[in-house]
Amino acid sequence: MFSKKYKQFSVIYNENKYLYQDVLDVTEQIKDIFSGRHLIILTAENDLVSLSVYLRSIQSRTPIMLLSNEIDSSEIEVIVNKFKPSYLISCKNLVGSLEDKPIKRALKDYYLYEFKQLDAVKIFDKLALLLPTSGSTGSAKFVRISYQNILSNTQSIIRFLKINCEDVSITILPMNYSFGLSIINTYVEMGACLVLTNKSIVERDFWSLISKHSITSISGVPYTFQLLKQLGFLRKNYPSLRAITQAGGGLDLETKKAFVKYAKKNKIKFFVMYGQTEATARISYVPTSKLVIKLSSIGKPIPGGRLEIDSNNAKEGELIYYGKNVSLGYAEKSLDLILADENNGVLRTGDIGFKDSDGYFYITGRKSRFIKVNGIRIGLDDLEEMIEREFVDIDVRCHGKDNNILIDYQSQNISDESLKIFVRKKLNIHYKFITVLKVGLIPRNNSGKKIYIK
Repeated sequence: MFSKKYKQFSVIYNENKYLYQDVLDVTEQIKDIFSGRHLIILTAENDLVSLSVYLRSIQSRTPIMLLSNEIDSSEIEVIVNKFKPSYLISCKNLVGSLEDKPIKRALKDYYLYEFKQLDAVKIFDKLALLLPTSGSTGSAKFVRISYQNILSNTQSIIRFLKINCEDVSITILPMNYSFGLSIINTYVEMGACLVLTNKSIVERDFWSLISKHSITSISGVPYTFQLLKQLGFLRKNYPSLRAITQAGGGLDLETKKAFVKYAKKNKIKFFVMYGQTEATARISYVPTSKLVIKLSSIGKPIPGGRLEIDSNNAKEGELIYYGKNVSLGYAEKSLDLILADENNGVLRTGDIGFKDSDGYFYITGRKSRFIKVNGIRIGLDDLEEMIEREFVDIDVRCHGKDNNILIDYQSQNISDESLKIFVRKKLNIHYKFITVLKVGLIPRNNSGKKIYIK
């Protein structure tokens, strides 16, 4: 599928360097599973095996679903039962209904599970990838992404970020997250170099990799930049660094100003971008030359894309995006994999905003009940349902803003701490993003519907 210099793509992993074919060779012993239009599920890490599985699936046009390796085994069982994959690849030795399924120790620490799907559906021939859309809220709702979607968005990103074959980036974000995966795709497409690691930015070894391999670009979500600020990144200088990119939700203005100032001082290009998984990653960006005067803007559409405001002649309205990177639609079960393109290049983003006189777009709110936490979209209604399934004696209301989930609850037997621990584990987010408050009554209107704070 990749169309340019992908064979020159190189990966540095555990201090060894691998070219594109070397990466593919990592999964040579299971290459037989990458044949035909059946579904493979991968619980992915930023390591050589996961990258090899992904690239082989794309090259062979075998549809793949990417999940976080931190997903609960019980959630994997639900997804397997709903989507009926032919294979599951995971470095977890899964328990429960899957424990009798391993056919071999696949590669290194990964297990390969095979499922005999006698009633497997005929998967739509353009479907390449399934990515989760709303975090681990138990909804098992995935975005259906085509080969054309991936290629279109990849080429657009390369154009506006001006990525070239001399660039070297490092994995900060997980590959099952659309932003993290888009970085991998762009570097493969350009034949550039990627340092593959699961190390966190709070670890000393991560920064050793930055210096040792002369990293030219780093990327992150708002929480990444808040951590970088706390870690003293803005007081240091990295001579090889030429670009910093941010997406995954709105970055607070104070932190954004600090990074704009840092970028200018160190002659680094700082890109602020807006996107959704439903658009295969990116929708718009702010040119670095305009960031100071358009600080709170999401920018202009990416090359090849178009943004409009559905406003009925009002100043504000829903942002509507048009482009070849708009996904095919959603999938919640195996039968949905048959579906063709339901979006036809048009995405109603659910974000409310406006366009200024210079053609730059701004977001002022959301149409539906979703927020982004550390770059991951969380469905608040899904979260409420998940809590109510887990705790019998509870009435709960979830609301909040990006990076701040507010949970009001009424219960006789549940503590703030037990509820917070449950939500943290299920969503795999830090405690700092969760605020829990025990109340005497959840407010409701005359028809019994919960009243939410806007």
